[in-house]
Amino acid sequence: MTSCKNQCLKAAPRLVDKATRECGQAGSGESAWVALKDFARCSDAHLLAIAGAVWEHLGAPHSQARWQALELCARLWPRSAAFRHALMRDIPTFVQLVCAIAPAASAGRAAAARGGLP
Repeated sequence: MTSCKNQCLKAAPRLVDKATRECGQAGSGESAWVALKDFARCSDAHLLAIAGAVWEHLGAPHSQARWQALELCARLWPRSAAFRHALMRDIPTFVQLVCAIAPAASAGRAAAARGGLP
């Protein structure tokens, strides 16, 4: 495990990309999930960076990408109050992103581009 002070917040999107791809594959290794958990344990700021990256995936145009992001949320939800609070800030947008309702999907991508949750 790498030290937390060496973990840049900018690594969150890359870790989430890898974890969401792995999340949807039956029988895949857990290395991406372990790396994501280690990153999230560093601080609340690291966890919020993960939440922002997951938010972007929830607004993806492809349903499989949204499903994998939702699976990742399901894995993080019971493990972190900070993650739950980050997603619950705007539950209607969360639901719209997961269901691919157009206004929220574009709002989610715009918020992710700004580097945070809406």
